[in-house]
Amino acid sequence: MDFGNFKMIREEEFRELMPHLSSREFFKTTSHEVAGRTWERIPTEVYERARKKADDYKAKMKKLAECTELNNKGIDAEKRGDIEEAISIYEENIDGDCYPAQHSFDRLAILYRKTKRYDDEIRVLKKACKVFKKSSREKYANRLEKAKFLKSKSKK
Repeated sequence: MDFGNFKMIREEEFRELMPHLSSREFFKTTSHEVAGRTWERIPTEVYERARKKADDYKAKMKKLAECTELNNKGIDAEKRGDIEEAISIYEENIDGDCYPAQHSFDRLAILYRKTKRYDDEIRVLKKACKVFKKSSREKYANRLEKAKFLKSKSKK
């Protein structure tokens, strides 16, 4: 329920939002008992900011779960010796706006190098350099230089 500058939300929703509130924001809320239910009165701007953070977190956790599931499928395919299926699964995992987990990038780089598919390895490593932060980016950049060297050497 919206009351101008404040929202009244059920206790359950408030609990979901709590981790996304600063202590200052938390103390701007008040609890009210209405018809046997607990409601929280929260400033609308605080609610909207916390709701966005909670929704973003939920989406990130969903992406993580999907990423983990695909990584596990890729690992299973590798254990069965089906390298092409593993590559396909790992490629799906790094497609588009992927969750920033290193496993699929690492495995693809290794599998492409083992099969001497240097163009594919280079493509994966370039994307990894864009996706990851400093320390990991350096690892992928070093591996990228090595892949470029191996590619040039293989053409001779």
